[in-house]
Amino acid sequence: MQSIKKTILKEMALRFRNIRKHLGCSRKELADGLKISVGAYNKNENGLNFPGFNSLYRLSEQYSISMDWLLFNKGSMDFKKNEERLKELENTVALLKGEAAKAEEEKTAVMLDAPEVNELLVCMKREPVLYHEIMLYFQKYKKEHMVSVEIPTAPPHS
Repeated sequence: MQSIKKTILKEMALRFRNIRKHLGCSRKELADGLKISVGAYNKNENGLNFPGFNSLYRLSEQYSISMDWLLFNKGSMDFKKNEERLKELENTVALLKGEAAKAEEEKTAVMLDAPEVNELLVCMKREPVLYHEIMLYFQKYKKEHMVSVEIPTAPPHS
């Protein structure tokens, strides 16, 4: 168990150095920014101590350091970049959903705009018996073939 702790502290120490270099400051400047002593900061950067909650909080709030990155080496150092990437992915998903819905609408519209469909609808309006015969056949077909049909959001053209 002790070796795991040492490994984690050593890895975090490297990330602390990366933070300081990324920010372009000295150990004293970063210690002052975290409101800890230089000695306490040195212990963090040398892998001798785990940083305190206040230091972690300040790294996150003041310097936008991702705790996922600092503690687990996951994602980007800057959590704002992670948030921006998440927004980009959400926007991409929304666009893809919109494109898929549009493609489905176009597919349905093409089927509903077929001359044969329009001709059938006109005949069904004129001949109630035809309407009932087709509906009866359709219900039997659905039952026999266990077909579930989604109703389009827009009503068919009259």
